[in-house]
Amino acid sequence: MSVAEPGDHDHLREYEESLTGFAEALQDLHIHCDAPTFREIETRAKAASRVTLSVSAISEALNGKRLPSIDFTLELVKQLAGDDPKLLQEWRQRWRLVKLRQRKAIPQLRAKKRSVIETRTLAPPDIENLRTQELQYHQKAELLREKVARLRAEAETTESLVNEAKAEAQRIIKAAKAEALDMRTKADAELIKVREHAAELLYAADEALRRSQTTSGEASPAARLGRCATLRVVLVGPPGAGKGVQAAFLAKYLGVPHASLGDMLRSNIVQGTRLGRTAKKLIEKGQLIPDEVVLAMTEDRLRQHDAQRGFLLDGAPRNVGQAVAMDEFITLDAVLDVEIPEEETFQRLTGRRVCRHDSSHVFHVVYNPAKSYDTCDLCCGMLYLREDDSEGVIRSRLDVYYSDTRPIIDHYRASGLVTTIHGLGKVHEVTERAMEALAGAIA
Repeated sequence: MSVAEPGDHDHLREYEESLTGFAEALQDLHIHCDAPTFREIETRAKAASRVTLSVSAISEALNGKRLPSIDFTLELVKQLAGDDPKLLQEWRQRWRLVKLRQRKAIPQLRAKKRSVIETRTLAPPDIENLRTQELQYHQKAELLREKVARLRAEAETTESLVNEAKAEAQRIIKAAKAEALDMRTKADAELIKVREHAAELLYAADEALRRSQTTSGEASPAARLGRCATLRVVLVGPPGAGKGVQAAFLAKYLGVPHASLGDMLRSNIVQGTRLGRTAKKLIEKGQLIPDEVVLAMTEDRLRQHDAQRGFLLDGAPRNVGQAVAMDEFITLDAVLDVEIPEEETFQRLTGRRVCRHDSSHVFHVVYNPAKSYDTCDLCCGMLYLREDDSEGVIRSRLDVYYSDTRPIIDHYRASGLVTTIHGLGKVHEVTERAMEALAGAIA
């Protein structure tokens, strides 16, 4: 007698597969919960005065011999994993699914039972076989417990290593902070030295001016220039001649502003003026700023209130065309030409080193060397040679100076405005020469 006729749905197979899966899930839960012995489970359930969980019934449930009752299942789950409502609900749903398939398979189960009775005499339960299976199961559980213990030990070792790494990281951070503080202290000390050096330069220049005023009285360059109605001066000279430095000192002594083309550009860009926006777009594209923009910025700056008596214009005009155009809106009093030999230009610019952290930290391998060749004394940043200060770029800048800017001197010389000074020597010495030259040209 067949259990399922051909063409019938095999509900028996579905039930047996779901029962096997149910039993395997119970086994996984048992192992996950440290695999307590069946006797321990039975004892705990009896102490709770709830559903009886016998050793044999637990064994049958975990080995898929039969589907336990819903109460048995939920009590077993409670004894293994605790009274977790969410977990109990999951197991209730799982039990109901197996029970539903069992009901559908009842006819086939009965047929199977009759078939077994017809073919052989039902033997009493094989207690020894059950004991053997339980022993094997517990051996497997013991191996898993050992594996869990080993993994826990490895986890503890890993945690210890992590703690050691954290402690080492804290030590390194602490040492780095101490080193940074030490570097900051040294940098502050160096900054004080730089400021003292700058103060010395200013003092020397002031002394030179004072001596000039004391020895010559009313005939001193400063006094003579102070009586001038206007002091409108353009500074020209090759790259590295020190025009910016001299313009700053002369502006202080003459009481007129230093109008630098670089400052004009930065101011217009920062303020977002129409000229600044135009210049910014051109700079971002790597293009030269056209004459009309340079002239418009220059005219706007020189018409400001602080420049009405005079100014020291540095960086403009850059060519004869700009000089001719400037003649239309400003009358100059003098053009100061600062000359240095070409080899001095190379020495000054190629020897300059700039800090990558702060471009205002500038050193020179000859005139102002850092303690370490490639390290900033102020912030310990790396010193480097700017691309603009490489020999090839300097040569190109000199070529542009000779071809475009130098002819400006001939243009102004025709009007008798040019006076030339030697740009070598200490800062205050060059300043004294510039004052004498301007006094002779203007006063």
